[in-house]
Amino acid sequence: MNGRNLFLGNVLGPTGPIGPAGPEGPSGSTGPSGAAGTPGGATGPIGSIGISGLSGGIGATGPTVNMTGYSTTSLNLDTVSTGDTITFTVYPSKLEYNVGSYVKFCSTGVNKEYLEGPITYYSQNTLSITTENIYGDGQFDRWNLGIVGTKGDKGEMGATGPAGSLGSVPSNYFVRSNNNGMSDVGIMYQDPSEPFVGINTTNPQSHLDVSGTLRSRKIDQGTDLTSGHVVIDPVSGILHYVVPKMDYQLLAGDGETSAFTLTSSCRSKEWLLIWDPNNKRMYNPNEYEVNGTTLTFDHDSKPPGSFEVRHTVL
Repeated sequence: MNGRNLFLGNVLGPTGPIGPAGPEGPSGSTGPSGAAGTPGGATGPIGSIGISGLSGGIGATGPTVNMTGYSTTSLNLDTVSTGDTITFTVYPSKLEYNVGSYVKFCSTGVNKEYLEGPITYYSQNTLSITTENIYGDGQFDRWNLGIVGTKGDKGEMGATGPAGSLGSVPSNYFVRSNNNGMSDVGIMYQDPSEPFVGINTTNPQSHLDVSGTLRSRKIDQGTDLTSGHVVIDPVSGILHYVVPKMDYQLLAGDGETSAFTLTSSCRSKEWLLIWDPNNKRMYNPNEYEVNGTTLTFDHDSKPPGSFEVRHTVL
């Protein structure tokens, strides 16, 4: 202090820290837009199309693909069945086939017989297939070969057609159906003046007159059958009307004798029933032989005593 004057120069303290910023003030108003710029120049005209370039050269020829061939293998279709593996020698070699390709061998015959199926082996000139379809018969040694499609599924059955009318046949013949289901002439003929029926004859002389062979598979003995049996001769196959019988013999064996004589001729050893009462057994047909009326026992089967023989005779 000097007189009345006060000096504060040495009294002020140090400067304090800067205080926080105040809040942002409001934006000012937008100024006026500037003048538009100078527009660009006009678009130029489209140029003309240029001339075409020169054509390229022809490419190299691709490889030849052989898909058809032939075979000279001799084969009889009568001996081939579906599922068989058939091997052919084929030409030219190196056809464009693979295992699994479906091929067809078609004959050069009039009816174009063929067989077809998938390839199971192919190398050079040797080709094998598994036969799936066969057509025709006969033997051929020239076949055309090519790729074919497999057989399609069976189509649905069509609608049933109208019933056909009964066809006409000659008088007095019995009618039979042919392979087409139509009426046709049979081989049975009835005499118009007699109750006689003929087979393979138009002049029957009895109720059933057969011109040709006759065979009966079974004869049934009914209660009113009293006149005998109709039988077939097993040797000649001729039909007979006879009464069968059974021959009985008691023969004296001694353990040493092997040959004996039957009352009537025997057709075969199976027609004999031989009983050995000593050993209480039937002889097996393998223990003896028969030739006409001669019965011969094997060496180890000679009857030790009397034995019974029953023989069926027709």
